[in-house]
Amino acid sequence: AWGVAVGLPVSTLVLANTRPGRFDEAARHLARPVPDAVFRSRYGLHYLHARGQYYLATRHGHAALADFLACRDLTRDWGLAQSGLVPWRIDAAEAWLLLGNTDEAKRLLYDELAQAGTENSRSRGTALRLVAEINPPRRRPQLLGEALDLLEQVGDRYEQARVLAGLGRAHHELKDNRRARRMFSRAWHLANACGAAALCDELLSAGGQVATSTAAASADDRAAQLTESERRVASLAVMGYTNREIAEKLFVTASTVEQHLTRVFRKLGVKRREHLPVDLWGTVARTA
Repeated sequence: AWGVAVGLPVSTLVLANTRPGRFDEAARHLARPVPDAVFRSRYGLHYLHARGQYYLATRHGHAALADFLACRDLTRDWGLAQSGLVPWRIDAAEAWLLLGNTDEAKRLLYDELAQAGTENSRSRGTALRLVAEINPPRRRPQLLGEALDLLEQVGDRYEQARVLAGLGRAHHELKDNRRARRMFSRAWHLANACGAAALCDELLSAGGQVATSTAAASADDRAAQLTESERRVASLAVMGYTNREIAEKLFVTASTVEQHLTRVFRKLGVKRREHLPVDLWGTVARTA
């Protein structure tokens, strides 16, 4: 009865609160007592996977790894090791990366890619994102580009945002800061759209580092010339919104948005929205 009435909803609630960064709420659901019998059922499998995700998000690598390996053991005991009931290899690999063991992570990721084949786009895309992390920067864009294509096919915006964040870091390390800013901006837009507040904060920090490395101080001085309305329009433009979407959000006409952007470009000395300073979306995004 516990598994049907409580177990599956608990795992769903934990995951639903972990991605947006509502860790206190996720912990509250995990604090509920769990009968031992549950861990011999598929409800227990999903519970362990959800709890491992929570531990991974809160950077408790050893606890996360223990739960993901417990998922492995359960599926093996049931003769369902290749079933893909939960993506334990990918999650365990991410835990190993958090713990600094790239060899174990690599082994699991290549095992997953061999299992996933071409039919499971989400698993393959997520595995490629992690494989990119253990490759040199020059190899990452190709791997992450393939991952992004796969994840767009299944509509997983959260994982797409994480891939775009990886592209931003890769381009930053390759000294292509303009492209890095664009990737971070797109990533933030997707993360914000799916309510992933913790990922949004991480992206704001990463974008700020790129802005610093590209000597954005002079842009800050020019940005101080913007009116509040111009700054808000500019920030939404940097986040990736179209003029029409900005108009709808701010309850103004598209013509008004275009006029604001024209003045913004002139004041900041830029010609296109992708040249706008990254800190415009960094400052306003927190209140969006």
